[in-house]
Order: sequence, then C-alpha cells, then structure tokens
Amino acid sequence: MDNSFREPILGHIHVPKTGGSSFRKALDDHFRDAHLHLYFDHSTTFVYENGELARLVRPPSVSAFSSHFVRRFPETLAGGPCIT
Repeated sequence: MDNSFREPILGHIHVPKTGGSSFRKALDDHFRDAHLHLYFDHSTTFVYENGELARLVRPPSVSAFSSHFVRRFPETLAGGPCIT
C-alpha cells in the first residue's frame, strides 16, 4: 500500500431530517464541481462497497462527497452484537 501523503476528502454522511441538505448546499457552493453527490434514488438500504466508494471519490477531481449510503457497523459493540 502506498503510504505517501494524500489530499483529504471531506465525507458528508447526510442523515435525513437533520439539516444535511443545507450543509450539502454549502459544500456545493464551496467545492463546486469537486463536490460529488452519491445519493441512490431507488433504495433506503443500499450501501456502497469500500472499493466502489474509493474508485468514485478519487482526488484531485473530488474534494468532498455527500451521501446517505456510506455506513459500516462493527460486528460487536460494548461486548454485544450489533444488529443492522
């Protein structure tokens, strides 16, 4: 793996009904075309695979992204199983 310095990418995980649309607009205004919208219209349970997400958000063309669908949960938390 290449451990050289990489430009950071801002990831905005938009939780519905929490003001995320306003924040997404601010990111659009700031980053313009370098802000990628990764929303998926036809599912509420879709989750991007790590490799697919990595291919989509490659700098320098992408500086920030917004999505509802970037979430991973640990198998256990506080000694008990996580149910997703």
